[in-house]
Amino acid sequence: SLNAIISAWMLLRFYLVFRLFALYTKWTNELCEKSCEEHGCEANTIFALKAELKERPYFILFILMSLSILIFGLATRVFERPLNSELKRRHELKMEYLGADPEDDTSQDYDYLWNSMWLIILTMTTVGYGDFYPRSHPGRLVGVLACFWGVFLVSMMVVTLTVSSEFTRGEERAFDILQRLKAKEVIKTKASIVIQSLLRLAVFKNRRKHAAGNELYLFQKYQLEAKLERSVEQFRSQRLQQSKQDLPAEEMLRQLTEKLDMDLDVVKNELATMRKLEQLIQNVENRQNRYIEDIRHAIESTMRIQELLVKFKSNVQSKQETLMNHHGNTQGNALNTNGANSNIIDALVSDKTKEEPK
Repeated sequence: SLNAIISAWMLLRFYLVFRLFALYTKWTNELCEKSCEEHGCEANTIFALKAELKERPYFILFILMSLSILIFGLATRVFERPLNSELKRRHELKMEYLGADPEDDTSQDYDYLWNSMWLIILTMTTVGYGDFYPRSHPGRLVGVLACFWGVFLVSMMVVTLTVSSEFTRGEERAFDILQRLKAKEVIKTKASIVIQSLLRLAVFKNRRKHAAGNELYLFQKYQLEAKLERSVEQFRSQRLQQSKQDLPAEEMLRQLTEKLDMDLDVVKNELATMRKLEQLIQNVENRQNRYIEDIRHAIESTMRIQELLVKFKSNVQSKQETLMNHHGNTQGNALNTNGANSNIIDALVSDKTKEEPK
């Protein structure tokens, strides 16, 4: 129906998720755009998706798989539900009027979204149990698209697992060394078995010299010699296998070059660290020199303040002495003045007494 086609068409709005992702991801900010321009690329949605797949591959694949199952499941339900409802209705009419067998009902229940999602999961993983399958042509088209998209996602998951399980350069080197050490231990064990077999044969020959022609002697000797031959053969085969595992000159040169590169990287990092430490030490020395200079200025200022205080104290003492001397002189003058005044008063009083009888 037209309603189903428009409903399925509206599911294409799913692309808005990628637009939101491009707007809010950290791989499309100004710094990323500047870095991409410097290296001749563009910080767009494709670059952001690739960066997220490099940084968080399992999380991105899980999100894509979940959204794909939901979108394709909704589209399948939109197209398959009306057809299967019609088939179910026809079968009910046949059961009611023609007495059809209920087991002849070939309709599928798409009323639940989980059934259509289950169909998409089986299609995307290429399992196909057959319990659910599309019947309408639009539903089959959705199934084909889901199949191709599922193959793409599954292949991406396989590639991610393969990359995650690969050794790094250091891990690969350590694994090779461990394999060689293990092979050497096996060779030592085979060599010890050869030596033991040879010693047993020599001891047997020395102890059974008197029975050299005996059949039992010959049989036991044959067994020991056969065991010795088998152990020698196993030792030789192990040595040959070890020689095959040994690296050729080109590979050894390549690994040596890689090791030198790694050592040089370590040395560069250590030199960079030493430079940083040297810069920090220089900054500390500069701060110490500034602190020492400030302390020296403070000491000089303190000494000048002490000299000013001594001068001020001496000036105050001299002024105090001057004031004291001046005060003493003032008091003497006041006493002399008081004595003269008393003499004058006495003379006036005596004159007045003399004049009173008159």
